[in-house]
Amino acid sequence: MKFTKALNWRNLFFELVIVFIGILAALQVDDYRQQQAFEQAQYRYLARLNEDLKLYLDSTESTLKLLIDIRDAMEHVWDSLQAGEVIDGDRKTFEFGLIYLGHLPSNPLPRSAYDEMVASGMFSSLESIELQSAISKLFSTHAFMESNFTWWRENVLYDERHMDTLVDFYDDPGESVDRGALFAEPSRRVSFDLKVLAADREFRNGIYWARDTRSDWVEWNTLLRNEVLQAMKLLEAELERP
Repeated sequence: MKFTKALNWRNLFFELVIVFIGILAALQVDDYRQQQAFEQAQYRYLARLNEDLKLYLDSTESTLKLLIDIRDAMEHVWDSLQAGEVIDGDRKTFEFGLIYLGHLPSNPLPRSAYDEMVASGMFSSLESIELQSAISKLFSTHAFMESNFTWWRENVLYDERHMDTLVDFYDDPGESVDRGALFAEPSRRVSFDLKVLAADREFRNGIYWARDTRSDWVEWNTLLRNEVLQAMKLLEAELERP
């Protein structure tokens, strides 16, 4: 009788051990599945972010080229005003600077994938600290640019409105100017009197500051483009990791 009782306790003990092991195994399998699902979702977000940055890079290259052209044209306008004549007789570049005086393109950086990763904790869970840093840096740079864009934009619009009292715009469909065709518009021209422009103190000062604004905007857009390239390089390495 005592033997049977001892045997029952022993069987019960073994059954409890088996149940305990089964529960642990089930929990481990569940944790593994959750981790797999988390990593797969993280991968999808990274792939989406990489595609967003590719599209951004494609559009920012043409935007940056236009910005550099405008910056150089503004330098040409300023130098011509200082010299009292259109430098090298290059009226097209001078007119281009006047036409695009108020044009300051902004290229929004898609951030939905980044924001969702941050909110879900997937961004902070990235194994690569270097990748985290590169992505954070580029979105921080873009946020700084956006916060200052209104100030830059208002300044160049003010200069453009004042210039409108000094020059006359007209279309010349017969002209073929690659830069002017950027937005499928007719080639715009400007009729101006250099002496009138050079004698107008407000206009000269406006051009002076417009040069500074263009230089800043080219510099910041170039910096952001380079940060996007760095982030994409690290992103693609992460996506290719087994």
